[in-house]
Amino acid sequence: MARIRSWAFVLGTLLSGAMLAACDGSSDGGVTASPVAANAVMLSWEAPTENTDGTLLSDLSGYTIHYGTEPQSYTNTIEITNPGLTDYLVDSLSPGTYYFAITASASDGLQSAYSPEVSATVN
Repeated sequence: MARIRSWAFVLGTLLSGAMLAACDGSSDGGVTASPVAANAVMLSWEAPTENTDGTLLSDLSGYTIHYGTEPQSYTNTIEITNPGLTDYLVDSLSPGTYYFAITASASDGLQSAYSPEVSATVN
């Protein structure tokens, strides 16, 4: 089975999974993390279109949002089972800086590599 193209190949091509880019100055491709309220962050990303072998991705089943309060230390996850969804509001956050990455999932259970990490600070 072909694997979903890794995030490293997405930069500038939008051919990998969900790309993240923070709106507060830390931009990295197509994912954005924007504080929208005192306790919430809106994430947006581009859906993957290819597998790592270059074939058309036809079995995207959803995404997993990984996040935490330390860089590359994701203590929380949110499962998204709608592959057409490319925005998500993470709410009920305590004040502080949060770090986010997204993985894309195929219907056979395979997951992409993590997207580039982005961060957002909520007050």
